[in-house]
Amino acid sequence: MSISFADLTRIFDEVISLDDVLGVNDRFMYVKARRVGSWYFVKIAKQAELIENLERECLWAEFMDRVDVLNPTMRLRGQHLVQRIGDDGLVFEYIDAPQVAPRGDAERWRANLQRYADMHVQLDKAAGDFSLPRTYTYLSNKFEPAGNSWKEWVVGHVDQKIIDEAKSLFAEYERNVTLRLQHNDMSPWQIFDIDGQWVIFDGEKAGVEIARFNDIAQSYVRMHNTAHDERMAKDFLEIIIAGIGMSRKEFYAAFIPVLTLRSVGSLADSDIDGSTANYQTEAMALVEKCLSRDQSRI
Repeated sequence: MSISFADLTRIFDEVISLDDVLGVNDRFMYVKARRVGSWYFVKIAKQAELIENLERECLWAEFMDRVDVLNPTMRLRGQHLVQRIGDDGLVFEYIDAPQVAPRGDAERWRANLQRYADMHVQLDKAAGDFSLPRTYTYLSNKFEPAGNSWKEWVVGHVDQKIIDEAKSLFAEYERNVTLRLQHNDMSPWQIFDIDGQWVIFDGEKAGVEIARFNDIAQSYVRMHNTAHDERMAKDFLEIIIAGIGMSRKEFYAAFIPVLTLRSVGSLADSDIDGSTANYQTEAMALVEKCLSRDQSRI
């Protein structure tokens, strides 16, 4: 790490570690810093390989700036990126606001379901019109067909028969899968609510080499599995289908393979979490629904 806490004290008037708030980790250093009367959130990569995550943060920030400018009535934007410090540091505006729904608060998530689903529809449309800045074109070459490879954390935590069936399904539907910019960790606890304006933050997993509808699939999985609310997941998807501009058949043909991969990942997570997980039953049920290829069950 080339930037230290001491370095930041020479750049800013006041520097406060956020370890007590966000926790100590071996990936990033988080700092609240003040300069000339304004507060900022500073994120520093502790490892060279994490600099790519900062590139993804920059990509997401640029995309959301365009969303804000072109669709101001949405009252939706990203956390403003103020500057970059070297290769391994980013300075954002500091935001002190509640989340749209804290992790585990399914009731508040449901209360915001219509707007949350509409947001996904609008972001999908905006991403379809997004001309990739030349700075990030290398990301578009990183895609590996998900049906031909599997993340290591899935193998050993999911029955091989399920993995094989999921790969077979993906191969069957792969021609319907396209790539489109995704946040890749979308949830209501990654969105600040500033007096009705939503601010999506933490774009370090964002990318253009990710399957379209990945964010929708991830939200669906979280509703169905960890929030234990199959009805909310179904209602969410109905709002998406009504606004996405595709026939139901076309949407499901593109969505089911992506949802299958996300659902198998959630099943692996439920095994990794062990006794602390309380969604193994829901995770297995969702995998079975996907593998059945029955649209009415999703």
